[in-house]
Amino acid sequence: FSTEGLFSVGALRMGADVPAALALRYLVAVAYVAVVLLLAGPRRRDEGGGTGGDPVDGAGRAAARGAAGPRRQDLAVIFALGGLAHGAVPRLLFEAFMRIPTWLALLLFYLFPVLVHVGEHVLGRHPLGRRRALTVAVTLAGAALVANPSTGADIRAAGVLLAVAAAFCNAAFLLAVDPVLQRTHLHHAVAAQFGGGAVVHAALLLAGGSAAARLAGALPAWPWLVGLGLVTTGAAVTALSAALQRLGAARTSLIGMLEPVFAVAWGVALLGESVTPVQALGAAVVILGVAGSIRDD
Repeated sequence: FSTEGLFSVGALRMGADVPAALALRYLVAVAYVAVVLLLAGPRRRDEGGGTGGDPVDGAGRAAARGAAGPRRQDLAVIFALGGLAHGAVPRLLFEAFMRIPTWLALLLFYLFPVLVHVGEHVLGRHPLGRRRALTVAVTLAGAALVANPSTGADIRAAGVLLAVAAAFCNAAFLLAVDPVLQRTHLHHAVAAQFGGGAVVHAALLLAGGSAAARLAGALPAWPWLVGLGLVTTGAAVTALSAALQRLGAARTSLIGMLEPVFAVAWGVALLGESVTPVQALGAAVVILGVAGSIRDD
């Protein structure tokens, strides 16, 4: 997910507008998972996920998934949730970036691990003890430093609300999809997510008018859009879904806070950006916080 900025900026610089870029991105993602399913053939996965909200072992879950096959009701739920997560969140963040500084939008968005932990505590899946609460707070503080806040920025209330809405949508997706993923084949679940996202972005593109012309205008940016579809969406969402099956929503969301650290690393390595001492300190804090969470578990 940390490559989002790299590929998105490249696509926009090549003239692709946002609705067209997102629609093509999810078209590539759907093609990716279709190829994966075709290559897998009729074989069923013989290796399950780890524990999420309950202590059922991964092999037991895999056996249940293999015996029942993909349940239409579960896939329909994941399809709808995919429309929420992959449809709403990218758009909300983009709109937030247009109104407030990027660092503030990202900081507000990375409230979602806190929301996930609170949600799991309220739902009785994973009690939030003092040690875990401290770990979440420390990791969030590190993410804030990595975001490199500046002074004197023009802060607009609408941008703040959009970024917070993106955080709530992402947290809601992780909390809602976690129990369904535990009984669903990984690639079937990923295909349903991408399908939901593709439908939402296609609808937004058509609603904006001149869809054919906008798609044609985005085609020169195809290398960046393929990167968005294969790497930032296809591979990343597959890995995220596998992590949710094995670790549950709370642990996965906390480890996901490494994303801004890797985003800074990509910027330094490929865009020639520099890292401030404050950002370096924040990266170290995030890594220590995630490592502490893994050790606690």
